[in-house]
Amino acid sequence: MLLIFVASLFAEGQIGYVEVQGKGKENRNCKIWYRVPSSYKENSKSKFRVLIFFGGRNFSGDKQLNKPSWNNFADELGIFIVSPSFVNEEYWQGKGWSGRALIEGLQKIKRLYNISDENLFF
Repeated sequence: MLLIFVASLFAEGQIGYVEVQGKGKENRNCKIWYRVPSSYKENSKSKFRVLIFFGGRNFSGDKQLNKPSWNNFADELGIFIVSPSFVNEEYWQGKGWSGRALIEGLQKIKRLYNISDENLFF
């Protein structure tokens, strides 16, 4: 029964998040949201690709993961969608704190899933 439940989670595309330390009081604990493609196989030797998706200024990353057209695209090509929730504090300057926070988030996701942290799509 448990196997059927887990398989159905991946068939739909599982959504989750990791938390990372940001900058300032608005980004103290930033959520980096991700969506696992339905084609994900835990025992796969191939690394899954990652699309980083910024929804816009001060946009919550979880909202970006409920777009059927993007989800279908990601499922078809076996791509994880990762969408950070950063606000203000000049997060759009990737050389600052937000770039480090995004990389830290990807490392945390990589501990959970077999993703590639090279050749990211933006």
